Amino acid sequence: MLVASTISTAHARVARAAITMIDTPGDSRSAFFSRAANLDVARASRDKSLASVPWKLQAARLSYALAVWRESSKILPKARYPEAVTSLAVAGIAMLSSIEDRGGGADTTRDVEAINNWAKNNQPKAWTESPPKSAQLYSGDPNSVLPFAAPAVAPKTPVDPKLTTPDATKTPDPKAVDPKLPASPKKQ
Repeated sequence: MLVASTISTAHARVARAAITMIDTPGDSRSAFFSRAANLDVARASRDKSLASVPWKLQAARLSYALAVWRESSKILPKARYPEAVTSLAVAGIAMLSSIEDRGGGADTTRDVEAINNWAKNNQPKAWTESPPKSAQLYSGDPNSVLPFAAPAVAPKTPVDPKLTTPDATKTPDPKAVDPKLPASPKKQ
């Protein structure tokens, strides 16, 4: 039983790592695996070489891990939102199955959109609260409060338009003394 538990935990961990592709709703990294597969196959065909990763095999592994995660989430209580896990796993498996069938160059645009829509519709509760509520690691311990980072705000003063970035193409003066090096001894 312990071995089966360890295997399913490992598969769930792999599935969660695969789903880390969902960063923020609408983010271009929402389907990192699919994009990486497409770019690698395009590079391989351009360079007339092999793909760096066996994408069909990796897609099959991730698809299996998502299927295990989906099945193990069915026994979760309603408070843990098993339907959200199931719907995400189904969307991920759909995307990965096209890569399994047609390889890394498969068109996964529609499947990526399904994952993006899932991310928009299932935002974490902490992101939707206004003002955000602090998380507490241990109930009753005020020292374990983890505040959320304050949202970024635009600077109140406008940026000075006279500021410029130094030109990186300029070469340093060869006769100039480097302040990091000791002075060379003078010839007499």
